[in-house]
Amino acid sequence: MEIAKIYKSKISPLTLKNTLKEAILKVLKVGRKVPIVEKENLIGALTDSDLLGMIVSRKYGPNHKISQIDYISFPLTINKKDSIKKAIELMKNYNLGSLIVVNEKNYPEYVLKDYELIDFVEVDGVAKDFMTKNPICAKEDSNENLLKMLVFSKFRNLPVIDKNKNFVGMLSVRRALKMLYLNNFQIPKESLIEKVKTFEEDEDINKIKKFVKENEAAIITKENKVVGIITAYDILKFSEYG
Repeated sequence: MEIAKIYKSKISPLTLKNTLKEAILKVLKVGRKVPIVEKENLIGALTDSDLLGMIVSRKYGPNHKISQIDYISFPLTINKKDSIKKAIELMKNYNLGSLIVVNEKNYPEYVLKDYELIDFVEVDGVAKDFMTKNPICAKEDSNENLLKMLVFSKFRNLPVIDKNKNFVGMLSVRRALKMLYLNNFQIPKESLIEKVKTFEEDEDINKIKKFVKENEAAIITKENKVVGIITAYDILKFSEYG
């Protein structure tokens, strides 16, 4: 099956004239990262984690132009006529959660995410077979400190624990970026920590797969202590296509 059959509409990439505010709105809509073009040529991309780091560091403000940014990564691409199997293998081999899909002219059409591919793989087992054990957790703190922790960790999703190491909720790049955007890029008063469902170590992985497709990550707990985390990438990594 070709990758192009997954998406129904094409994205519109950013240009160097766009602002960071426009880039953030775009990445919240597209997911994970947004491609940047100049004169119809792909020249790079910005991820939601990149954008969060720029806003939190205050090095750049929401009205800065992309042309003013001194760091733009060049993403791995895949042709829209390539197979889903190839996309999965690229993500697994390069430890990636997303790929820029391009057409015959190397122009970006879509951002393919790992959670969009997990329906195409077969898995068997329970949570403990797939989870990253004893993941790094953020300690319950002020929103400002939590944002710094999220940026510093370079993870997309962080479990949050209290002083007794009990699970409190999830801290995610997407939620943090969205709340900053809605609060005019000021530290929001509303908690950044999101209450989420948790799973046991012996939970069927296929049940977790359905959850991860909508939520990106699942927290595994034992007696309310975090013992693991499972992302869409983890499921792809330990699965077989078809």
